[in-house]
Amino acid sequence: MNHMMTILILTIVGALIGWITNIFAIKLLFRPLHPIKLPFVLIGLIPKRRAELAKTIGEVVAHELLSVEELIDETVTDEDLREIKGYVKRKIKTVIDEKMSMVPFPFKAMIQGPIDQMIDEEVDQGLNEVIVNIKDIVQTRLNIEQLVEKNINALDLKELEQIILKVAKKELRHIEWLGFCLGGLIGLVQGVILMYL
Repeated sequence: MNHMMTILILTIVGALIGWITNIFAIKLLFRPLHPIKLPFVLIGLIPKRRAELAKTIGEVVAHELLSVEELIDETVTDEDLREIKGYVKRKIKTVIDEKMSMVPFPFKAMIQGPIDQMIDEEVDQGLNEVIVNIKDIVQTRLNIEQLVEKNINALDLKELEQIILKVAKKELRHIEWLGFCLGGLIGLVQGVILMYL
């Protein structure tokens, strides 16, 4: 009975040590937020490497997840373009009709068809060129990598911690419980070894 109590106590102590150690290790990812000078400098891993983390996330977002062209394509759909072209064509035709109100009907009827066809062709071609130019301008001016990096660096360290904890809460809990289980297993093995020595 004495040996069983020793094994039980060592298992519980090992589990608690593993659990508390992992909780402490997770806290050290974020804390302390600002350097504390001891015989060495103590600062959380994320506050220490925030700039590097922001740069890496910016690179991943820009190169692996989201391109400027995809952003534009998702923002302005083909249906949007059709609506814009239709609006521009109607507006031009209305202006031309107003200007041609003084033209006698036979002449107006003769030139109306070619004018409408020219408007349709020119507006389609012109707006397609405008869209290509806008894409080029946006791609030149919008740097997703730098924008993400800048925004992450602008976050308060506590906000950054909350975001990461919100995203990885479940996994971090698993790490805590893994420490509990491994610590308990190590305590159990120590108890068994002590029992046979």
